[in-house]
Amino acid sequence: MLPPDGAANAAVIRDIINSAEEVKPARWPDPDRSVLDLQVIPAPPFPDLLPAGWTKWGCDAAAGAGCAVDYVALPLLSAAGILIGNSRWGQPWEGWSEPPALFTGLVGRPSSGKSPGLDVVTNLLALLETAINEDWDNRRRAHKRDCAAAKERRAVWESEVKAAIKNGQLPPEMPAQAEDPDAAQRYRLFSTDPTVEKAAHLGHGNPRGLLLVRDELSGWIGGMDRYSRGNGSDRAFWLQAYGGRHWTPDRIKDGESEVGVPHLLWGICGGIQPDRVASQLLAGDDDGLAARIVFAWPVPIPPRRPHTRTDHTIALAALCRLIKLPWRPPEPVTLPFTEDAAAALQALREEAADLEKSATGMFQSWI
Repeated sequence: MLPPDGAANAAVIRDIINSAEEVKPARWPDPDRSVLDLQVIPAPPFPDLLPAGWTKWGCDAAAGAGCAVDYVALPLLSAAGILIGNSRWGQPWEGWSEPPALFTGLVGRPSSGKSPGLDVVTNLLALLETAINEDWDNRRRAHKRDCAAAKERRAVWESEVKAAIKNGQLPPEMPAQAEDPDAAQRYRLFSTDPTVEKAAHLGHGNPRGLLLVRDELSGWIGGMDRYSRGNGSDRAFWLQAYGGRHWTPDRIKDGESEVGVPHLLWGICGGIQPDRVASQLLAGDDDGLAARIVFAWPVPIPPRRPHTRTDHTIALAALCRLIKLPWRPPEPVTLPFTEDAAAALQALREEAADLEKSATGMFQSWI
């Protein structure tokens, strides 16, 4: 407490100021410049999780494409998952089952090799798609025949209706064979740029499931809602397609052309540049899309000339066997986990639950 005398007060204040000037501030430590590094921790190598034959094929294919094995392995997992598709779902325990489709993102800068790696698997899918459509011309002609036959039956029925009306009788019901059959469709395994309406129709005609392949996922994300005035319906569609859930749109404008799909299932695989991950996937509200994507951003490899040839014949035959898994649509066959697998999954769930306690935002969603 200062004394009441003004002169004394001034003296006390001068003493405080003088003593403060004698205290020299401590020297600030040098700043930690490591926080400015773009990548402090090197990316881990692709885990050893593929069977031995696939591991060799993946390494050989990646060497031929001039890219890290991650850029071949993730598209392979997406392709295998969708070739199995709705025919088999995993079931950890009663009440919980999941389809094998995956959303995968190949992160890398230009010339990192992500596109050539993706092409390796896409080319296999294209060959498979050609093989399963060998009878396309026969099916197309058969559809034209059935349409002509339905037209004649409809003409006969219309004559019977006309005669019944004239005689004051109850007109006959139109026979089912008088209706035009569904349009013939080529069997599809993948697509590159479908609208959500077309994707639903493709899902209806290919109930096992399909794969969306994009060289640049940024184009797919940026083009969402271009026909729906930005109301988020496109993103909602793809989120629904991740889990193989029932899709039943009810829109007046679509009329009778809209279709319902018991288990709408799409996998997604494509490349994306690091900056676009931040600006397109991690920006704005979190709707769960980014959390559903398995990302790989491997360390770039220097250009090398390959010294081995990749045997795509064996890979093609193996993937073909997945398509031939016996299945009667629309309900999937569930494969129960072994007790060891269920226990391992439960341990992972508990670990994730602990991580969630200290996480926020999109990181929490991803966990």
